Amino acid sequence: MSAICGIFHLDGQPAARDKIAAMSAALAHRGPDRDGLWSGNDVAVAHRLLVTTLESVTEVQPVVRSPGQFVLVADARIDNRDELLSTLRPSLSYRASDSEIILAAYERWGCECVDRLIGDFAFAIWDSRADTLFCARDPMGVKPFYYFRNDRVFAFATELKSLFTLADVTPTIDPDEVSLFMSGRHEERTRTMYRDLMRLPAAHTMVVTRDRVIVRRFWSPESAADVRYRTDEEFAEAFRDIFARAVSARSRCAKAIGATLSGGLDSSSVVCMARHLRSRTAPPLQTFSVIFPTLPERELRLIDERSFVDSVVQSGGVRPHFVRGDQISPLRDLRKIIWHLDEPYFAPNLYLHWGMYEAAGETGVRVLLDGFDGDSAVGHGFGRLTGLARARQWDALEAELLAFSAHHGKSAQRAVDNYVLPHLEDLAREGHYVSWLEAARNVGRRFGLSRANLALTRGIRPMLSRSLGRARPAIRSEREAHVEGLSQPLYQLTLEIADKSAAAFGVEPRYPFFDRRLIEFCVGLPEEQKFGGGWPRLLFRRAMNGVLPPAIQWRTTKSNLSPNFHRQFRAVDASMSEMLDEAALAPYVRIDRLCALRSQYQAANAQDARNAQDLTLFRTIVLGEWLSQFADRSHRARSDVGALSPEAA
Repeated sequence: MSAICGIFHLDGQPAARDKIAAMSAALAHRGPDRDGLWSGNDVAVAHRLLVTTLESVTEVQPVVRSPGQFVLVADARIDNRDELLSTLRPSLSYRASDSEIILAAYERWGCECVDRLIGDFAFAIWDSRADTLFCARDPMGVKPFYYFRNDRVFAFATELKSLFTLADVTPTIDPDEVSLFMSGRHEERTRTMYRDLMRLPAAHTMVVTRDRVIVRRFWSPESAADVRYRTDEEFAEAFRDIFARAVSARSRCAKAIGATLSGGLDSSSVVCMARHLRSRTAPPLQTFSVIFPTLPERELRLIDERSFVDSVVQSGGVRPHFVRGDQISPLRDLRKIIWHLDEPYFAPNLYLHWGMYEAAGETGVRVLLDGFDGDSAVGHGFGRLTGLARARQWDALEAELLAFSAHHGKSAQRAVDNYVLPHLEDLAREGHYVSWLEAARNVGRRFGLSRANLALTRGIRPMLSRSLGRARPAIRSEREAHVEGLSQPLYQLTLEIADKSAAAFGVEPRYPFFDRRLIEFCVGLPEEQKFGGGWPRLLFRRAMNGVLPPAIQWRTTKSNLSPNFHRQFRAVDASMSEMLDEAALAPYVRIDRLCALRSQYQAANAQDARNAQDLTLFRTIVLGEWLSQFADRSHRARSDVGALSPEAA
């Protein structure tokens, strides 16, 4: 959670130190421990350091070689240090910083160095020999990287507010992105809410020359090799080993380390593995959990995971901290959050994470392990059901669905609808009528479905949609679905929001499940290792034997955080009129419809209001606050007063 920024004058103008100093100052909140600046003829870069790893205690950036031939700034943690150091020696010592390793890798392999880097990183390297700037961002987008380019200058920074300090940058709202935001669509990897301000996508590199920018993707989960072992035990051992390495790599810390602990399978696995790997003399791992003790019993049943949290805590080795989610408004610190994010956000549960980041910062924690979206990284494996249908293994399919239903205590109909019946549609669209009849007969008989209804909805309609040119793509294999799930643009956006939110409290979030090696391993697994005996994420559960409490290892439920959001959001309903900046919203939102929606929401009782109304109002309030700060920033820029500060926010 350090920060980088830089400027490359494409027109050959000298790099003014006051410009890069102003860019760096805008990022001071991210690097309280040390700052550095380098300027050459027409290039200048700067760095703000937050000390986390032992190697970063003495780290000095920018890293400069031969003087000024290569210059690097990086916000990075490299996890395969030993492997790289053994290859790059004797030019590096074993205590070399991660930034020095990155630069040495570039000197050895050029732009292909990113193929050998494992970890989370955003960096830029000025190569005076080639007169180019080489930039890169890690595979999942944990570390942010924004940039601006016109015919005179190229500039980059960890946060957009750093770019705002440049005279060449005149932030202008992109109405198309505002429209996408209000519609809840998150499909953009490169654009921001501002015209001409871009983001480098995750898993991409960028080479900047004086006349062009070349962006290249260097990694995708679909490139993962197939994983094969002889026995289930060997698969479990291999998974446990690679997961332990992922947790261990992210536990490198010279300061206090903590972890989020919800009681779910993912966060509990991270905490228990981190505890398992720590030495007996190490201080307890600090954990941060959100609790909701005052919610009504009916709502508490949906959201409460305290018993699972307690089962981890009672095993020892942790020092728990609890954040009262039932006492936090979703709109708490809204102005400050928007200042740190620079863009509007639609993450209804961010207020809970904000509370945990705040608690971690107050206890002196610098690194916070997070089990975020381990289910997508590992893969639920439901695609195996589709694979069994395709292979006509009807007995095996029925057995899996019956076991799944027994484990979860509910009908398997939803799984049939999502993963079996689409196979019938594919057969109908492709004209495989004999195979369709066989599949429909088996599905209807085994799962109690009407063959007449199947013929209409899963046979005739798909055929008609094909003839009308409206056919949807064929259902994917388990591996294809796994890759597509990991490639969602929403991940990159969510990780950027988390990074900048945690930075407000001097905390660096780290995600063991987003380890490149772990993702590739899980994507390459056979389907039956992901889903078997009616258990989604089967291999993961088996591999956690002796690490996780069994109640969590084999739990089938997942908490629903929405009841607290609805309740706490409604609690601020009385002040909502003041929070809606209608003047700022008017160019983008129909104010009459907004007022009608608010009146409808206020008139409804608490139960009826738990729908899209409050989510739409929440999104609108966030947008209004961002537009208000944008107007304030623009006014200050015209008045030459400077940018809005976090204290003012």
